[in-house]
Amino acid sequence: MSAAVCIRTMIAALVFGAMPMLASAQGEAAKALIEKGYAALTAGDKIAMTEYFAQSCETDPKFGKCATAGDNLASGYGGGVPDIPRAARLYELGCNAGSQQSCIKAAELKAKNGTADDDAAAVALFKETCETDWTADKECLKLAAAYATGKGIAQNLAEAARLYEETCDIANPYRLPNPEACLLSGQAYLNGTGVTADRAKATQRIRIACQYEREGACDLLATLEPPASKQVAAAPSSPVPTPAKPRTDQQARYSAALEAVRSTNADIAYKGADDVFSLCRNEDYGQACYFYGNMLMQSQKASDNVDAIPFYEKGCDSGYADACVSAANYLAGVEGFPQDVVKAARLLDRGCLELDAVTCYASGVFYRDGHLGKPDPAKARVHLSRACDNGDPVACEEAAELGAEVKPAASTRYTVPDAATLSAFEKRYNEATSRTNSSDATIRNQGFDGLTDLCNAFYGKACYWLGDTLMLTTDAKSRADAYAYFSLGCEGRFASACTRAALMLEEGTDVQKNLAQAAAFRDEACKYNDKTGCFASGNAFAQNLYGNPNYAKARKYLATSCTAGEPAACKDLGVMQENGLGGSPDKVAALENYRLACKANEASGCYNVAVAAYNDWPGTSATDQQKIEGFLNACELGSASACDVAAKLTSAGLGLSLYPGRSDRSRSLACTLDKQYCQ
Repeated sequence: MSAAVCIRTMIAALVFGAMPMLASAQGEAAKALIEKGYAALTAGDKIAMTEYFAQSCETDPKFGKCATAGDNLASGYGGGVPDIPRAARLYELGCNAGSQQSCIKAAELKAKNGTADDDAAAVALFKETCETDWTADKECLKLAAAYATGKGIAQNLAEAARLYEETCDIANPYRLPNPEACLLSGQAYLNGTGVTADRAKATQRIRIACQYEREGACDLLATLEPPASKQVAAAPSSPVPTPAKPRTDQQARYSAALEAVRSTNADIAYKGADDVFSLCRNEDYGQACYFYGNMLMQSQKASDNVDAIPFYEKGCDSGYADACVSAANYLAGVEGFPQDVVKAARLLDRGCLELDAVTCYASGVFYRDGHLGKPDPAKARVHLSRACDNGDPVACEEAAELGAEVKPAASTRYTVPDAATLSAFEKRYNEATSRTNSSDATIRNQGFDGLTDLCNAFYGKACYWLGDTLMLTTDAKSRADAYAYFSLGCEGRFASACTRAALMLEEGTDVQKNLAQAAAFRDEACKYNDKTGCFASGNAFAQNLYGNPNYAKARKYLATSCTAGEPAACKDLGVMQENGLGGSPDKVAALENYRLACKANEASGCYNVAVAAYNDWPGTSATDQQKIEGFLNACELGSASACDVAAKLTSAGLGLSLYPGRSDRSRSLACTLDKQYCQ
């Protein structure tokens, strides 16, 4: 396939997306399972996510997550037991449904412990993919390794060297070089392996690998270049100077390129994407690099997603602060992306301290919550204080909590309206939402316009309504636009909007995944006294959703939610107090919160009260009959664990005479509520 055709194929996929397929009933079922998988991942249950993805593949391989589920099962992702046979079966299902990636995975799995024929089959797939897909760097490098070692194909060092050079791709105007391939190509020229030794070419390729911070490249470069150049080789670890303000003609050409990219005319869209890339690569226009990275992130190919990171890095180094945060987010340890916390920290510092204080809140959250390893309160304080100085009132509160001396700053965009203004907003909101239900298109549009005006005035409830409406559509762009409305709604201090924005960033389905910004939205949801938002935020921080659990923050948010009347939050807070998570163990306080939850008929809370009474905790004084009744009550409310205990207690001794026949009912309820009790 020619480079021009490959370029057009990629750009078409990025700009317009893949041609939608009509899903059968099985396809819709597979999609539903995938949604459950993402929900499980949001809840921190990676094993359940893998199972849902595997079931989606088995239900309909065309729509299911065959390759992802296979990878997870083969590696034991999330702490599960590796299941190689099932992984192989999923890869085969995906391959038979037309997924080239699944075919490659299936062949690789066979080749690991298979025969020479299996090795040859895997290499044949690498070769086919490398020759037909110009973005398939990983497969080309695997093919080169096969030629270099002679595994699965006749050894051919010259062919290996050619593939390393082509994959390094320093002459291709449509993409950034592959640093690993550049290093390998440089080593081939340095040692004369498969090519004529050429120190100049070796140095050129190894320098590129160093510039893109490929491990070992800068050390090797230091042995090749004179002392004056050694300082240049070490430069990537230091902050890059802020570039001059973009020229007006660049801004105009970038705007024109974006307009072209959005065109429905394919040729115009191709030209627009080419222009965006040229502004990034040839003119170091940071915003163009950031946009091109976002285009790659929208691709369905994992390799394209990974390729987006160098564009974000280049955008950051070229002076566009949002690109710094995006690159750092993925390098901090997002599943499926190479982790490099040192580089992530450098990018965050550049974005906040050198380029634009608007990014400082997100970077402060990174440091505060330990997304780069251990929490770093000192750095978090610096970044949050800078965000506060830039007019972010939430950052002021966060910085103050970390010991910074800050003067609370009013938001530059939002001011709390007085009672009369709020009343007028609410009246306009009710009128506008009523109009959106009209059968008359003109009146309906007036309603949407009215809600948009209210949202622009930071009436958060209107922003939330618009975002929620867009989320009901199946159009990817509309769902992405919903995030913007939820974000504005959160800025207008509507807590539910903060929670929805956080969920979208955590899932990463309709918008770019960004856990640091999601954590910031979680903070704000709770600050605005939303009991549901505080409860969800507390659980999110208690799990490892954001890297390391933050039990102290989780405990604080659950306490706020419990006080606001959320029974499940009282129960979860009690669990943390009982086990000493986020503070000292306190069974007295835990029991009080379990009782609050039980009083609201929260089944797990009642079960924990029953357990406390059964074990004679301080503050309990129950008879044997009352202890049994505690478990029976929790069972009837829906606690499978309580039903299991009640069945055992009522099957012998005092319980047998007091509660004849209840043992069978409790055992039946336990099985109905949770299949693990059906044995």
